[in-house]
Amino acid sequence: SHCLALLRAMYNKAVDWNLYQGDNPVKNVKKPTVQNARNRFLSMKEVDLLLVSLKRNHHMKDKYIELEDPKLHDMALVSLHTGARAGEIFNLKGVDVDLQNDLLVFRDTKNKETRYAPMTEAVKYVLKKRVPDDLNAYIFTDRDGKKIKEVSNAFQRVVDDIGLNKGVTDPRQRVVFHTLRHTFASWLAIQGTPIYTIAKLMGHKSISMSERYAHLSPDHKKEAIKNLEAGLKKQGK
Repeated sequence: SHCLALLRAMYNKAVDWNLYQGDNPVKNVKKPTVQNARNRFLSMKEVDLLLVSLKRNHHMKDKYIELEDPKLHDMALVSLHTGARAGEIFNLKGVDVDLQNDLLVFRDTKNKETRYAPMTEAVKYVLKKRVPDDLNAYIFTDRDGKKIKEVSNAFQRVVDDIGLNKGVTDPRQRVVFHTLRHTFASWLAIQGTPIYTIAKLMGHKSISMSERYAHLSPDHKKEAIKNLEAGLKKQGK
């Protein structure tokens, strides 16, 4: 699929530069269906273990000592409680943390839209300490005080150290940072949150993108039939 897309783009560019004439030979080639959706989401127990481990100073292996700046922990918490992508978290600036209304503002998202996310008390607690004096400065920065461009390898090391990927061979089932966003949506679905609401909170372009979580929702249809059956039995008696 990626190779076909690359070839199509190359031929289109060659036409633009007058290096090729005629129809794009890849135009009518059907792209194969790629099953690359991640289905893995974390349990509450796994999340607790992960968050505790992300706070730990792993250089002090003999005893549990927390990091002075648990940056990865805080970013993971934001993703778990808001469904934010890593890039959206990296883009957060002081001005985007509305402590008065308990809202986070995600700008320049993947869909080029601005999204507002309610803050839980936990998210509000960790971000309140990180709001810079210059509200146009980034919330999370690297060691040089610059914008973070990618998730640190330390995140994957912690995930592997605590065994979340033990025995997992399917890449789609491996726990990565993006799994936290998927976990957020999955937990919402399990709690019976309407798919439309999940789509809005996730910043999906269409509700169809959130329908992958529908199977996790409580089965109200079965419950309705059970109630009907109980009512009919009572009527019969």
